[in-house]
Amino acid sequence: MIDRNTNVQITDEDLAFGKPMLCAVISWTEITQKLNKVKGRYFVYLLLKDDEVIYVGRSFNLSCRLSWHKYRKDFKEVYLAEYETYTECFQAEKKITKYYSPVENKLWVKYGR
Repeated sequence: MIDRNTNVQITDEDLAFGKPMLCAVISWTEITQKLNKVKGRYFVYLLLKDDEVIYVGRSFNLSCRLSWHKYRKDFKEVYLAEYETYTECFQAEKKITKYYSPVENKLWVKYGR
């Protein structure tokens, strides 16, 4: 596979985002309704608008974090991946962010963090 941004060959190892225990897609309206049950678990989440990843993040309290984003970012769906450990979650977030280079993450790198 070729990276569409750099035209560099991507290996299977480059695409490995860890071994998530759970993957799911939820809509904007389901965030607060369904996520209160998953506190204390490690998640990487991708916010999507019009089938484009606009932000990648990680959280230990997913409901709280996504509720915060709900009113600050314009997105319609959330892709979730649950990881067993913080280290796996942290490493997966870095790889996924690097792969997708979302607009909202670039803004934080430039102006925030």
